[in-house]
Order: sequence, then C-alpha cells, then structure tokens
Amino acid sequence: MAEELFDNDFGTAMTKSIKQVNMDLAMLASLTAVQGRIVSRPRAQDQIRAFVQWVRDEIRMGRNPAQHPFPAGDTSTLLQRLNFHQKYDVKDSKTLIDNTVPPKWSKEQQWKQWVKLLRDHLRAYIGVNGIPLVYVVRENAAQDPTPQDDFLDEYINMALLVGTAFIVDNKQVLALLNKFIMGCSEAEMVIQALNTTTDGRAAFFALKAFYEGEGIFAHDVMAAENIIATLFYAGEKRPAMYWQKFEQILNNAYATMHHEYGRVMYTDVMKLRSLQQRIKADFLSQTKAAIETNMDAIPMTMTYDHRNRNKNNQDNASTNENTRNIAALTSLIGDLTGRLTVPTKITQDTAATQISHVTTGTNRRSIIGGRLQQAQQHQNGGSGSNI
Repeated sequence: MAEELFDNDFGTAMTKSIKQVNMDLAMLASLTAVQGRIVSRPRAQDQIRAFVQWVRDEIRMGRNPAQHPFPAGDTSTLLQRLNFHQKYDVKDSKTLIDNTVPPKWSKEQQWKQWVKLLRDHLRAYIGVNGIPLVYVVRENAAQDPTPQDDFLDEYINMALLVGTAFIVDNKQVLALLNKFIMGCSEAEMVIQALNTTTDGRAAFFALKAFYEGEGIFAHDVMAAENIIATLFYAGEKRPAMYWQKFEQILNNAYATMHHEYGRVMYTDVMKLRSLQQRIKADFLSQTKAAIETNMDAIPMTMTYDHRNRNKNNQDNASTNENTRNIAALTSLIGDLTGRLTVPTKITQDTAATQISHVTTGTNRRSIIGGRLQQAQQHQNGGSGSNI
C-alpha cells in the first residue's frame, strides 16, 4: 500500500493532501480482486492519515522519518493535529493574518512593542511546510527540542533554517518586512545595506541590532530607574534570582541611565555604597559590617567593577552557594584598602575560618599556616599587624 499511496517516498506525504489520500483509498477498495483490490478497515484508514501527519511533523522538525518508527499508539493525537491543520490552514490563518497586521514602522514607535506585533503577524502566516513564518526570525538559530504545550511552538523551535522550504519562507519574510518599513528611510537604508533580495532573517536582525542599539535605552529609562531604586539580593534563589542575574540586571540599569543622560549618573563610590544596602542576605550581615568599616579608609582603592570581578572569581573557586557569596564579600575587605588588619585578640579558629572563605587546595593550607602563625604572635602580645 505504501507504493500505491506514496510511491515509497516520504516526501509525497508533504505534498499529497488528505483529500487525495481518501480518494486513493476509495479507489483501491473499488477495484476487483484481479485488479488488486485493497480494502482498509476504518481503524487502518485512521492510521494511514495519522501516518501522513507524523511524516509531515518529522520533516517540519528537521528529522528523517526513515530513521524512526511510526508511533501507532499516537494515532488519536496525530489525527487531532491533522484536523487542526486542515482548519487552520484554510480559515483561521486568513483571519489571524487580517487581525494581526502591525502598523507601519516609524522612529516614533517603540521597537520592542512593534516587533512583538510583527512576530504575532508572522506567526499567523503558514510557510511552505506548514510552519508559522515566525520561525524564520526566531532568536536561536539552533534547533531547540524542548517539549512545548503548543505543537506549533515545537515546529517553530525545531524547523531547519536551511533547505528549499526555508529559502521560500525567508524570501516572504523579507517581502513583509519591506512592506511594513516602507516610508521610513532610516529602516530602508538598514536593509538596503545588506544588498539582499531573499534573506528576510538577516534583514530582521539588522533592524533589530540597529534599533535596539540606538533606541532601547531611551525606551527603558523608567524601568532602569525602578530597578536602581528597588533591586536587592537576598541570597541564591534560583531561578528567580541569583548573584549573576542580580549583577547583570543592575549593571544594565546603570548603563541605561548613563546612555540616556550622556554622562556618568552614578559614580563608583555611589554604586559601591548602594550595593551594600542592596545585599539583604542574613548570612552576609557580619561580612557587610566589616566591609562597611573598611570602606571608610582613606584612600579607598576599591572600585565597583573590581568588587564584582572578585565576586565572579570567587564563584569559580567554590561549589557551595552561600560559601561563594561569603567568600566574595569577605575578600572585599582586603580589596578596599589593599590590606587586611588583624585584630589584637584574633583567635586561631577565627583566622582559619576567615581565610578558608577565600582560598582552596594547597594554597589554602600554606596561607592558613602563615596566617595562623601571625595570629599566634598577636595572641602572645602583638597589638595589630597588616597581613
């Protein structure tokens, strides 16, 4: 039957409509026994239709159907998906296209808001292989096999950005982009600089780079001000908040403000003192107090960037979340003045604990040994020393 229906070619399943498949099944059943009549039971016919949908899905997501067995147990799900496509392709797509047309792009609009409307519009268009055209402008060029609630999102994330279907879809995206930027000479020049008549993906990301690079800061000033006023760190609480994310968000907010006003809005000292107030983690309270004391030293040699580099270096040297943060902030005491003053009555345990936060392996043992010897000297009558 594979030969009669599909010529032993998986590609036929992409081009042959379900209506044609049904007609072929009826024709095979109408033949005489001598002619080679093939009568399929309803369940078998359902599986044939499900097979067509499965082959299409494999090709849409860049997989070779010849390398995987047909999942007969998924017949019901595949038929539901097939019915959706038949309805969506003919009726819903046209309705969504008409209802999602974005306004023409102009410099007065906010790129982030406009590009969201554009993506919604591209999602309404169905490409050559039945994949929404928005796949052409997805952020990650690599395939993403993560399961999605909506199978259309799986198509979008897995579609190959090469091949005949992509070439056709890519060209259509370029045509739509040119339509929506018509009249904005600045945007037209960005695409013209690419000297392309087919590459919609390249045109989209050229526009994205231009307008996000030129205008994103101006549109995000209020958000940056809110971040600077309210952001705090209360410990490692992945995925909602963790140190690297906290640092990135805060630095981006400062950069936004500097870019908007064309000057340094927050000096290193301002950012450093503000950082002390942002750290709310209880396990860092004593370390913060020690750092605060050393920040009053004159001159204060530590910078905001230096402080963050030390934090990242300590993250790479430890495996425990809280220990990493304690170690990073403890190490700042030395960075603030270039030295660390040992109190007169420091104990061996205190010295060992302090140094263990910032050293590892053989270096830790050798440094601790030296520090313990100095601590012992202080206990025997010393009044304080720089180490």
